[in-house]
Amino acid sequence: LGPDSTPEIVGAHWQQRLGYVCPENQDKWWRADDAASAARRANEIVVSLRDYGLPALEELPDVASLLGLWSSGTCPGLTGVQAARYAGRLRGAVFQP
Repeated sequence: LGPDSTPEIVGAHWQQRLGYVCPENQDKWWRADDAASAARRANEIVVSLRDYGLPALEELPDVASLLGLWSSGTCPGLTGVQAARYAGRLRGAVFQP
């Protein structure tokens, strides 16, 4: 992606929605009907990102961690085939002499 590109979720190599890393472990949508509820929801989102989203990302601090996740056969938002394909490509790119 270039500096002016907008990434799309379908191109992400790790696809985990915020609600699934929160204790409820389910998708979540925040509804705001007015400015006051929008401010409350914004605060809830910030807290969820801080307390759950960022720690989830910190579990994949480097290429080796991402490779391990893909190699495990379990990768949020990806099929087993996609994860295996990404792992193979990464192994080839990282371990080329």
